Amino acid sequence: MRHFLAVWPHDGYNHHYACPFHRDEVEAGGDGAPLEPAIKESEEGFDIAADFPMAKMLQRESPDPAAAPTPPNPLAPPSRRTQRARMGLLGVLQHLWTTGGLNRWGRGWKRDWWRVTQELIGVIEQGSVGGQPMKERLYLVPEFNLKRKDLIDHAWDEFKARMIPGDAQVRMGLIIGEIKEFSSSSFGYKIAIRHFGSALYLRQELRQKLSESFPRAFHKLNGPQEQRNIGIFLVELAPKGYLNVIDAALMACSLHYIPVDSSYEGKVAHKLVDEQRSFSKPLRLEVEGSTLPDFVLTDTNPPCVMEVYGMTSNEYLERKAEKQALYRKEGKPVWSWDAAVDKHIPRFPERVATGSSAP
Repeated sequence: MRHFLAVWPHDGYNHHYACPFHRDEVEAGGDGAPLEPAIKESEEGFDIAADFPMAKMLQRESPDPAAAPTPPNPLAPPSRRTQRARMGLLGVLQHLWTTGGLNRWGRGWKRDWWRVTQELIGVIEQGSVGGQPMKERLYLVPEFNLKRKDLIDHAWDEFKARMIPGDAQVRMGLIIGEIKEFSSSSFGYKIAIRHFGSALYLRQELRQKLSESFPRAFHKLNGPQEQRNIGIFLVELAPKGYLNVIDAALMACSLHYIPVDSSYEGKVAHKLVDEQRSFSKPLRLEVEGSTLPDFVLTDTNPPCVMEVYGMTSNEYLERKAEKQALYRKEGKPVWSWDAAVDKHIPRFPERVATGSSAP
């Protein structure tokens, strides 16, 4: 007996870039038809085709046979209709982060959760998910302020009201916030969000998925405050009023909300901020996976690619050699730290003397 491994359709981008199942975000359709991008831009804003549901239909007790959809004709030729890629929760979060400029840092900048929300609000107002206004389907947890408590409570009540189940469907919503604590509960597990009074409840199956899919963030949820963990949660309103998490994605960040993929990257990000450097953290939505650096130092001339190496598997080393060869071919200046060999972060390249204003 032979066993064949396969990657789920359109899920290859979730694999590590050293994994043989890694794919770019946009792939060809199963019938060979090209895929349109998951994000469509227009003058009005952008629309994201999601691979998660924003509602689920309630099954009727006595379905009408006449209302059933007509089954496809098996003898009909296959359709070559253009399909559209789908984006998962992590992709949505990274798109918002990138569009809001939260993956960038400049000399003299400061950033707390209030600043994060201010940058994201304008992005969310321009977007839609599944053709529905994002500002109606996504709740960005605001920084709590006692003077604004009534306004905050009113906004949350309005959002929660949009999730009240109807006669035919259960409506879902998205919540983005910084995770404060992860713990067990009588429902299974619960997540406390900073600045947010309601707990989010999830079951063992989702906990297992989060621990396997987002280990960097998940295993630091209750650890020392050396990083921040941002979550995007697909939730439904349970009959008793609590929030049930259907699916989620986690993103580890530095203390300044710069996304990081490892503890080594976190150390580099903090050192860059301490030394008043300007840099960016490219995310997968910006560039092809084959040329995705860990950071780009933007206060040098030309900008300097930054790579943080921390693994020693054969696949990882092969991928490392490929990227190094590509950088040499393109003539890009490269700073690197092989953290698996040297525990000390090398000195950064000298900056060009230019001004930078805070956001």
